Amino acid sequence: MLMKRKFLFILIVILSVSAFGQNKKLKNDYIVTLTQDTVFGKIYKQNSGTITCKFQNSEGKIIEYQPNEIYGFGYKKGKVYVSKQMGNNTFFVEYWVKGNLNLYCLENKKNKRYFLDNELDSLAEIRLVYETIIGETGMKLHKLSNQHIELLQKFTEKVPQLKHKISKINHLEDATLINIVEKHNEIVCGQKKCNNECCKVFQTNMYKFDFELNPVFGFNAFVTRDFTFTAGLLGYFKLPKCNNKLFVKGGFLYSKVTKIQEIKKQKGFVQFPVQIEARYPFKYFRPTAAIGINFTNLKHLDTFYTTMFSVGTDIFLTKNIFFSLNYDINFNPLFLIIPWKVSSHSLLFGINVVF
Repeated sequence: MLMKRKFLFILIVILSVSAFGQNKKLKNDYIVTLTQDTVFGKIYKQNSGTITCKFQNSEGKIIEYQPNEIYGFGYKKGKVYVSKQMGNNTFFVEYWVKGNLNLYCLENKKNKRYFLDNELDSLAEIRLVYETIIGETGMKLHKLSNQHIELLQKFTEKVPQLKHKISKINHLEDATLINIVEKHNEIVCGQKKCNNECCKVFQTNMYKFDFELNPVFGFNAFVTRDFTFTAGLLGYFKLPKCNNKLFVKGGFLYSKVTKIQEIKKQKGFVQFPVQIEARYPFKYFRPTAAIGINFTNLKHLDTFYTTMFSVGTDIFLTKNIFFSLNYDINFNPLFLIIPWKVSSHSLLFGINVVF
């Protein structure tokens, strides 16, 4: 009898803890009904552009909602999605910025689309439109129109300070659009931190540390010495809140010396470049420029490092793969990192993979 009571007590404790854990888990996410009521539960992971929202309520019942059946859904301290009608169809779009002006994103495997709306204007898509122009020789040329600029300037007409910045946009970038809409809402609201959340930026991936790997090969040429063949691996880390333009660049390069006697019988040497790289991305390529220090064990140098300048470009192959071309020039430093005399040049080719 005593054993049965102990077993029953243990079973009740286990079930209670299990139920408590399950209920806690089922309160992390939520849906917002068409009547603006919030219901907590669990949402199975999905991306914007999804057809349905798979939701498990506090009782454990799983319901799949169509975009026209609820106002939206969200994750606790995470992404938020709302239902928006586009033409004859309705989709769940990711809510990026909320305020006097709203910014949304609809993403799938093929592309990413951006939308704006406010209290007065209905949903409008920001997109790049290319016009076909016939040249004097009859050749067809494709020129980027100002349609995206005109649309952004229309929605932000209350804030003329943004007009110049918008006029320079020749490609659509997450952080740039978020920054413009956020800045617009702050100025219209009149304060940087709005207690009424009229300038809210929902969690996005714009501030995360992106990572890229770039296997490279090529050759290194000394000013007074022969070529050396070079290969290595470079890595890039995106600096948060830098509009996808600033990266920390680092890695290692190994160079095989072809004339051993001219570099103190050294068969090869290793380089460890550390640089800050700036990029200016276009649709099909992104020019780059970098400056930093290149640590090396090359014996003929008076110091263990050189000042390194780099220029190059990444050419678009797929969404996450680029062909890279980089030209590096190393200087013997006069003082600290102040460049003095050129010591070597490098030309490197590679494949840049974005993770």
